[in-house]
Amino acid sequence: MPASNASGFGGQFIYVVPALEVVVVTFTEPISRTVAIQTATIIRETALSAAR
Repeated sequence: MPASNASGFGGQFIYVVPALEVVVVTFTEPISRTVAIQTATIIRETALSAAR
């Protein structure tokens, strides 16, 4: 399923999935790359799965 995502400085993430009409945005404190990967995984596996 096509999706777009972006990450910003300091832990901002946005995921857009037009087919599901879903936009997920998160804001966190400045984080490490490891935490950024974990956050992205949580969004994909939890938030987007729930929207399906």
